[in-house]
Amino acid sequence: MLCRKCKKQIDDDSVFCKYCGVRQEIKRSRRQRPNGAGTAVPRGKSWTAVYNVTYVVDDGRHDQDKITLGGFSTKRAALEFIPVLKSSAKIPKDERNKALRLAKDMPTITDALLSIENYKRKSTTPEITFKALYERWYPFYEQRCDRSTMNGHRAALAYFRELWGAPFASLSADDLQDCIDACPKGRRTQENMKSLGKRLYEYAIGRAIVDRDYASYVYISKEGNKPRPALKPEHVELIRQQIGKYPLAEYAYCLCYLGHRPNEMLQLTKDAYHNDNGVEYLIGGFKTAAGTDRAVTLAPQIAPLIRRLVQAPGAYIFPGPDGEMIDDEYFREKIFYPLLAHLGIQQLPDKEHPAIYVPYSCRHFFANLLKDAPGAEKDKAALIGHSDYETTVRVYQSEDLKAMQKITNSF
Repeated sequence: MLCRKCKKQIDDDSVFCKYCGVRQEIKRSRRQRPNGAGTAVPRGKSWTAVYNVTYVVDDGRHDQDKITLGGFSTKRAALEFIPVLKSSAKIPKDERNKALRLAKDMPTITDALLSIENYKRKSTTPEITFKALYERWYPFYEQRCDRSTMNGHRAALAYFRELWGAPFASLSADDLQDCIDACPKGRRTQENMKSLGKRLYEYAIGRAIVDRDYASYVYISKEGNKPRPALKPEHVELIRQQIGKYPLAEYAYCLCYLGHRPNEMLQLTKDAYHNDNGVEYLIGGFKTAAGTDRAVTLAPQIAPLIRRLVQAPGAYIFPGPDGEMIDDEYFREKIFYPLLAHLGIQQLPDKEHPAIYVPYSCRHFFANLLKDAPGAEKDKAALIGHSDYETTVRVYQSEDLKAMQKITNSF
């Protein structure tokens, strides 16, 4: 054979050229996957997909969590599945394998990714409540902070009482803002509330309980306590007139007469609707002990709308355009704010022009209706889920529902 460099004749089994000394065998380097791209390793006759997740532990060090799934017939199939492993990183370990097995049965990788996203959306984990997270955080932070600051945090906790029983991961900026707006104290207390919220989110993000700090989005008025205004009756009438004309205007209208927090209403499924001997009501709510699975009788203004929405295809009463559940951010940015701008009630909010009316203004409108409505205080409290009234829908008697119906019928 000829030397690959000098082209002189050498023996066929020569490793090096005897004339120029060049090695005749070409070593081809193995192509490596970049860092963070995951890999595939053989396990017997099958292949296992592997993805490493890096996170920060309490003392600031970086650690890794290895996500794996086996049973792939080829290396290529295992490598193609790695984006699905990466997408599942936010799912707690004790549920992640179940979610990945479900995704693996999907016909395509796109379907597998959608399966993981749907699982994350519908998963109830982590279920740790606001109060439970505070109790876990307090001893951790106490040894790293002075007594005066901790006293301020402890005092601020009392003004979040409405959220104590809520799953922390379910909260939004509007939930925190509602508590700050309702605080009877001045600006200093409100600042302590926001500071406590930021510390709790900081702690929760580091432990994969949430992935965003909503406390950074709350607003403290320069004047101190500045309650958020309720929608005016004329605003609600303008919204009613847009039903059938403006996309999903009925969602905002229903929110005004249900008294739910936005994300409570948006999570209602069709089985939340009940009709007991002519008493129509929805069972939902989850923020507080009094608000969990409470019954809200339907006001005449929205009963026909709810019936129509319940009869439509899909699992949710208030679905998005794709039929799936929408979150309060989508409702706020894609439905509520554009609708109010369309009606000339307020302009689309931006950094220089914050919103005057927000989805919670619908709940405040409902609260104003309750003030003037005839009926017992306990029934009004049960409708809005704001008090310590502990009877839930599971032990309501029929006269309780009828009493609440009298209130909502008076709107």
